[in-house]
Amino acid sequence: MSRLFSYAATVVLSLAVSSLNAAVGVTPYGKQIRELHQIKSILECADHDYKGHRAAAVKEITKAIHALEAHGGHYQKSATHPQHSNANGKPHEPQALSDAQLRAAIQGLAVVSQQLQATGSRHPRTSKAAADIQLAIKQLNVALTIK
Repeated sequence: MSRLFSYAATVVLSLAVSSLNAAVGVTPYGKQIRELHQIKSILECADHDYKGHRAAAVKEITKAIHALEAHGGHYQKSATHPQHSNANGKPHEPQALSDAQLRAAIQGLAVVSQQLQATGSRHPRTSKAAADIQLAIKQLNVALTIK
């Protein structure tokens, strides 16, 4: 259980550090794009399927990234999230750890959504990205009901 909390704390700290590093970004949405990529990476490392809802959330996040990139944002790719593997080389982690990853992703997505709303941009691509993020949050909330 302490490993779970350690991992969740690491994820939250990683998002906070990336927010500080991205604050000096040149493009209007570089910070949000970077955060979305990190959240997407976290979700891709979760090895429980959640009946396709985790994958659906990843697709929505990808759409949000593309919408923001098309609106003039870009990012520099950072280090990838480590994969946990069992003896067969297949990822395996406790359900509680995967659930914690999804909860951390929901929190991160909520922050990005608030940041986009705070810009006050009425650009269609920004609105689309915000809608995609909300759909991703809904998918992840449904995923957390699946055991």
